[in-house]
Amino acid sequence: MAGAATSGYDKIMDAFKQHMEKEQGFLNPTLTIEEISRTLNTNRTYVSKLVSLYYGMPFPDYLNSLRMNYAKQMMTDEPDASLDYIAAKSGFQSSTQFIRKFRETEGITPTVWKTLQRKQKS
Repeated sequence: MAGAATSGYDKIMDAFKQHMEKEQGFLNPTLTIEEISRTLNTNRTYVSKLVSLYYGMPFPDYLNSLRMNYAKQMMTDEPDASLDYIAAKSGFQSSTQFIRKFRETEGITPTVWKTLQRKQKS
């Protein structure tokens, strides 16, 4: 019985990681846990619990961490890109949301972060 539960867990987590990481589902700015749950043919509570257990954070925090890492990579690869462009391409609904989330997680604005990255490279 426990093996069947573990197998179901693994199957859903594999599908979740496939959708979110490999297929970059996190880039969809309107993505919700409900939408992912439907895609995985399960309920939002189960997905929420799995994400919390596997990643140690709630789904919204996990989603924002993926988007934030993607945005940082974009700012590194395309240092002259506007924050509006980076926010849109990283799955944020607006540059305001992106800047707010960035400041919450990094303690500085994306513009300051970009400046610090440039200084480290020179």
